[in-house]
Amino acid sequence: MGSLRSLSVAGALAVAALASGCGASLGTEVRTVTRGDLCVDGDTIRVRFRDCLSSSCDTVLDAGCTATWASGTVLVTAQATIERSGGACTDDCGFIDTACPLPVSADPTTDDLAFGSASQPIADLPDCATLGL
Repeated sequence: MGSLRSLSVAGALAVAALASGCGASLGTEVRTVTRGDLCVDGDTIRVRFRDCLSSSCDTVLDAGCTATWASGTVLVTAQATIERSGGACTDDCGFIDTACPLPVSADPTTDDLAFGSASQPIADLPDCATLGL
């Protein structure tokens, strides 16, 4: 299984509506994230999307994640709605951070967390402060 800290997944982003990245078409797009950095801070799962955004062209309209628990595994999904506007975009590569509650049924000392195609024990995830989240 892959590492959740630096998850690299085939088909890394499922992009709806428009192509992602600098130079993409103008408009609004929804990005479903399957790679990024995750950590658990108390009862909160924090996710940093590994997708480069331009501060001069991209506006995050909404970002969020959901976490569900089943049979000892917390399954995390994350998505963001981004509006792209303007002409030439700066290459300053900002990231999107979001958070969602850890399911009440989850046991951080014994359960796994799955994100994309990777799974890892929650107890082995990096500290949120280390990731800057």
